[in-house]
Amino acid sequence: MHIIWDSMVETGKITVTDYVRVTSTECAKIFNICPRKGAILEGSDADIIILNPKRSFAMGTRTHHSRSDTNVYEGRKGKGMVEVTISRGRVVWEDGLNKGNCLVGTDHCTFNSTQKAFGSDDFRKIPNGVNGIEERMHIIWDSMVETGKITVTDYVRVTSTECAKIFNIYPRKGAILEGSDADIIILNPKRSFAMGTRTHHSRSDTNVYEGRKGKGMVEVTISRGRVVWEDGLNKGNCLVGTDHCTFNSTQKAFGSDDFRKISNGVNGIEERMHIIWDSMVETGKITVTDYVRVTSTECAKIFNIYPRKGAILEGSDADIIILNPKRSFAMGTRTHHSRSDTNVYEGRKGKGMVEVTISRGRVVWEDGLNKGNCLVGTDHCTFNSTQKAFGSDDFRKIPNGVNGIEERMHIIWDSMVETGKITVTDYVRVTSIEW
Repeated sequence: MHIIWDSMVETGKITVTDYVRVTSTECAKIFNICPRKGAILEGSDADIIILNPKRSFAMGTRTHHSRSDTNVYEGRKGKGMVEVTISRGRVVWEDGLNKGNCLVGTDHCTFNSTQKAFGSDDFRKIPNGVNGIEERMHIIWDSMVETGKITVTDYVRVTSTECAKIFNIYPRKGAILEGSDADIIILNPKRSFAMGTRTHHSRSDTNVYEGRKGKGMVEVTISRGRVVWEDGLNKGNCLVGTDHCTFNSTQKAFGSDDFRKISNGVNGIEERMHIIWDSMVETGKITVTDYVRVTSTECAKIFNIYPRKGAILEGSDADIIILNPKRSFAMGTRTHHSRSDTNVYEGRKGKGMVEVTISRGRVVWEDGLNKGNCLVGTDHCTFNSTQKAFGSDDFRKIPNGVNGIEERMHIIWDSMVETGKITVTDYVRVTSIEW
């Protein structure tokens, strides 16, 4: 808009009327949206710009609003500056600042340094994405409110209200009104922050805002009237879970030359209860009550099976674990019950060992051995060597299945009864009665 005015109107090559026509009216006609757009008429959208013909401009990377460090018009100067933009009768841009229905968001797609380095010889191979979900509220306050570019009211609008309106959930979200969800943050404008890998809550070893300092720290987050985050710790309805999708070393090595081919998933189902106790309860970050809540109660509520699960009440299923807080654990491939030869927590030690698991009032696991209603079976889906070799170059193509129907009874007797891990009665139970 600035270049056309300066090079065409200022030089007398076209009139102001021509300027409006070539930058607006003709465009609207081509897209078949005139006169709703491209005209100032009754019933039109009232999309208008106010251009000051006497005001000069200077173009370049220091003045443009793009984050790019290049500008094809670097150093270009001229006359004719757009000072105000009106959309549907509302001022949305004024003197270089967005005054309208803008909002702040992030797609938060972060990668670690190993993954980012994949494109060291070819930037096109660099995984596309950076962090932002944790940092955005602080950065906007520091860079916009602290500098006086927007007001506190604008801050609330661009970070909350407009987002809620766009997703059509206003006023249930994005407002503090009777009947709204009471989702609130408490930000301390005097408290400083320092961003980086040492302070963020992500497990990534990269942070695009590394070393960024400023003022304006979110200290408390309230969701539906309940404090869920306070001073860096989750106090709310968080829960602990795992999708436990583990792969062996051969499968993981498939992506040794290209991390995008690495099988996506790690172990966790066996380790999570111990890790949470050791890292959160032992360190005093959460209480024993919080431990029960995040590992059991909240999960049951989310899956809508509370109080049958997640509670010790009359009528509940009596699903209970007995954890010894003084007993130490050591995690790894030699101690876990998975057949995988990899463990993401290899060498991890700590305190807090689950010794007994009770399901519906019956002991099913005690001190590392299954005591409950387990059973032995097999889907016996076998393939010959030619079929199996189909995945020699890509394990994902290997037909999934092995033999077992003929062997299972012998293996269980030899590995469990002969070694004294279960009795003959247990053998009969797990191979027959439980079925």
